[in-house]
Amino acid sequence: MRDISTEVRRPAEPPREWVETAAAAAGGSLLVFLLTRPAFGVHFFSENFQYLGQYLGHDSSFFRALLAPTGGIFFRPVFFAFSLPWSFILPDEPLLWHLRNFLFTGINIVLLHRLLLRLVSWRPARLRAVALFAASKVHLTTIGYLNLFDSIVMLMLLLAALLFHARYLERGRGADYAAAIGFAILSVFSKDFGLVACLVIAAFVALMLHVRGQWGVRRWGRLVIPLAIIVVAYLAVRASVVEQLPDAGSPYAPRLSLDLSSRKALLFASALFNVSLFDDGTAGGPGLAGALAGLTGGGRHSVMLAELAMLTLLAGIACWMLVRGRIDSRALAFCAVWIGAYLAPTFLTRNLQIYYGYESIAGAAVLAGLLLDRMRNRRSLRIATALLVLLVSNAAVSNRPSKYIWGTIAADAESAVTTLRSRYGDRLPPRLVIVARNPMYWAFVLGDGSGTPMLPWLFEMRDVEIAYAPRGTSLEGYEEVLDADLELAVRTGRESLP
Repeated sequence: MRDISTEVRRPAEPPREWVETAAAAAGGSLLVFLLTRPAFGVHFFSENFQYLGQYLGHDSSFFRALLAPTGGIFFRPVFFAFSLPWSFILPDEPLLWHLRNFLFTGINIVLLHRLLLRLVSWRPARLRAVALFAASKVHLTTIGYLNLFDSIVMLMLLLAALLFHARYLERGRGADYAAAIGFAILSVFSKDFGLVACLVIAAFVALMLHVRGQWGVRRWGRLVIPLAIIVVAYLAVRASVVEQLPDAGSPYAPRLSLDLSSRKALLFASALFNVSLFDDGTAGGPGLAGALAGLTGGGRHSVMLAELAMLTLLAGIACWMLVRGRIDSRALAFCAVWIGAYLAPTFLTRNLQIYYGYESIAGAAVLAGLLLDRMRNRRSLRIATALLVLLVSNAAVSNRPSKYIWGTIAADAESAVTTLRSRYGDRLPPRLVIVARNPMYWAFVLGDGSGTPMLPWLFEMRDVEIAYAPRGTSLEGYEEVLDADLELAVRTGRESLP
């Protein structure tokens, strides 16, 4: 299987590989930055302060909050530990938080390239695989939607676990194995289905043993058993921490339906190929084909048909490469496990989010690198380059208007904060009620003052009491009232607000 580096690597990696990694990271990061510029202007909204609320809700005890359920139904200790310190490190300037997400995206590009060096021996294939990952429009969401730092960290931990397992198999150093297990533990304890990382690692170890001519069930088993122990330990800890399950009405209650699964698959395709088959703010604006259809006077259906045609074209090219590549079954299985393991659990929820495909897109990039490495000819390289040009064009067109639900929520939060500052300066009244036609929406936008303490934190007032009420409610006892429907609609230039 020479196409994915059958030779045993030397203990010291050639310096030119680090030069290539630096070039790939710089180029990939620049591409991400150019395609996601609208993300850097997005404001905070309440959900960005969820882990801070978890910390404050446990009397500012880090360890008590660490081992507490998030939102009552999730267990995310690693995300909590990675995210909370930034509330005390960075000032309340959203741009700096976006730059944090961008910086860690660059780290993921570095780790992805270091992993590709172990799997793909042809440099043009490696670089195009990195470009494929960097070109996805999903980065607009992971950088702009600030609490999706979680997804960036999750991929970083997986890539690090894979990379250190590869280093251990190459060199046999105990330090590499300790790091590999450490990152595997962090991956599993990151979120509720983080345990799927162990499936990906197990498939990767099997592939690397085969590539190096060291395959054996016993040897593979010795490396996989610790992963199984980690999963069992996680399930035991989670069962002792999380007592409440999502109720039947929650979008996170496990449920499988053909209609929802189809929408999830189309949403993943939207993230992978930078198109949009949705016009509800779930997948952003249309790509190149849809935008052209709209400019020529086509209506909603014409735009959707144009996007579907573009998706069919790009998916057809990908399928052609998959058939022509004929990569080894173990390599194909590894990529399939990676893509499927992170995508499958999201099919059980009713929540539609484009970022659910983030980790799987990285797996698809590795698959693309393996396919190009196998084909290894100028024709396939030209086709892959043309595919990348279309993907970048789609992302550039789709990202420009930044039409996402979370973007609208953040814009409303910014308008509300600006209005509050113009009325009260840096000090909110101790008791504030916000009235609106849809108070639940505004409670989600601005937070409840405890679980998601955005306003108390931004105004540095821990004891402020914030309430939300429908229009017409008796507001006796509250010192100040903000009418969201009237005041914020004027500021945002809309006729009405949710």
